[in-house]
Amino acid sequence: MTDENTPRPWHAEEPDEKGNVIVADEQDVSICRCYQQPHDAWTAVANAALIVRSVNTHELLLGALKKAQFALESVAYLTGNNDLLPYVKICKDAIATAVPADCPGNDTARQKDLPPDPENMNDHHAQRAATALRLIHASDYEAALCDLLCDLMHWCDRNEFDFDDELSRARRHYDAETTTGRD
Repeated sequence: MTDENTPRPWHAEEPDEKGNVIVADEQDVSICRCYQQPHDAWTAVANAALIVRSVNTHELLLGALKKAQFALESVAYLTGNNDLLPYVKICKDAIATAVPADCPGNDTARQKDLPPDPENMNDHHAQRAATALRLIHASDYEAALCDLLCDLMHWCDRNEFDFDDELSRARRHYDAETTTGRD
């Protein structure tokens, strides 16, 4: 339900002259029309209200789950308390269930199978990166990643490091950390 083409919150418009109700998004683009039933003047209004509440509540709950996941991951990483990791997984599973994989804009739709982890350390590396990204943008990993890479380029310019050389070196480290046939 994170489709950027139908921004939240949704709302129901006033019934038209026939008693039909249009459900629209934040930009007043029509999402659907609820038709009045022949013998029930309030059906269209009730159906529209149900759709609007369902979508808007879904967004709020999904946001709360993402914030809970963020908080649990942060505390687990910063304190080294691995007992919290099952709760992180519960949040991730709930988010995956709440947002269909084929939903446009779904972050989980972009996920792929993870590469091998021969030293069983790559989750730790990813958590460390997530902590750094959260310091830049608390809720938008995509923007944070771009900003961090750009900031690192500026830092390299000012500290006599070649960003491209360091990126190549990082790729070699990544390849070594995700290859099972190491000597």
